[in-house]
Amino acid sequence: MHQQSSSVSHFVKTAALVELGVVLGTALVCWLGGWRTLSEYGTGLTIAGAVVFCSGWSFLMGTAKSYRNRSRSATAAFVESNTLFRITTAVGAVSAALGGLIHLATQLH
Repeated sequence: MHQQSSSVSHFVKTAALVELGVVLGTALVCWLGGWRTLSEYGTGLTIAGAVVFCSGWSFLMGTAKSYRNRSRSATAAFVESNTLFRITTAVGAVSAALGGLIHLATQLH
């Protein structure tokens, strides 16, 4: 039970750090690109979330294909990549949702 709790905690911390990086990186790119309004930032965050989400899927599919007919140690590598997939899809979904909510909030105001 303790091992599972520790792995969940590690997953949440890693996903939170990656999410922070996506949020701050998007803010920097938007600022440098001249997107200064909150609505434009929301759009940028939605785009960034979609890119992160799709990169997770792409990585998983590429890894699954390359490890399909390999040894047992390759299975461990696939499971590790599966963790990366879960993190990137979670972060991508949260980023896109945050972007959508920010965009919606600016439209309602």
